Amino acid sequence: MSRTRTTQEINDRLLAAIEIAGLTHEDLAHVSTIAVSPGTVRRWTDRNQTPNLDRQIAVATALNVDRSELWPASPHRLSATRPKDMVADYGTRSQVPPALWIEPLRRTVRRIDVRVHAGPEFFFGTPDLRAHLKARADEGVKVRLLLGDPDAESVACRGQELGIDGAAQVREVLQYLEPVMGYPGIEIRLDETSLFYSLYAFDNLMIVNSTLNGVPESMLWHLELRRTEPNGMFDFYLQNFELLWSLGAPNGSRRLERRGA
Repeated sequence: MSRTRTTQEINDRLLAAIEIAGLTHEDLAHVSTIAVSPGTVRRWTDRNQTPNLDRQIAVATALNVDRSELWPASPHRLSATRPKDMVADYGTRSQVPPALWIEPLRRTVRRIDVRVHAGPEFFFGTPDLRAHLKARADEGVKVRLLLGDPDAESVACRGQELGIDGAAQVREVLQYLEPVMGYPGIEIRLDETSLFYSLYAFDNLMIVNSTLNGVPESMLWHLELRRTEPNGMFDFYLQNFELLWSLGAPNGSRRLERRGA
């Protein structure tokens, strides 16, 4: 005996988001960071099944919506008493779902801002990063990469705390970025200030983590921020990035070449 499907069994929010994005169930299923069958997507919409966290993020990013709008009961949603901009937190970098790094690089339409001393996990660990940066720049996205100055005392001190050669690590990343230095739409600057946080911003999505003395950034809490209102936590970090960017030295490629790195 067949049973009538109730409204509660349908994820109307997900259906509406797919339609607004101009996609089909098949289109969404074939997004590389989602990679499921169209039937699985239909179970998410027609039976209101909940995918795992990684796919929730991949779907929300692909549809350019907040994950909590699609699955309000998601267990990773932070308390309503937290800042509205802060939608999730992850105990270490390895807990950040890969889709949260990769999919924004494919879909960002306005700006990509990165502030790190070296950020080797991001630059070396993100597949096809340089190609994504060039592709977004070709589409008019403004790409700004703010790295530590390898000759700065702040980089040396941070390296001593972690037991690494901080200057050498920065230079390795800068060498990796040489193919995109001077590329139209991509700007790299070097920063002499101390590293109090690392920041990765893609339009209205931001991943940020504060730093602690002697603790690698990969082992610290990472916050997922979504810009939901002006003058919130997202804007607070972005405004500070703008200040640091204004203090950073431009023409990083010429400075790197002058130092013989």
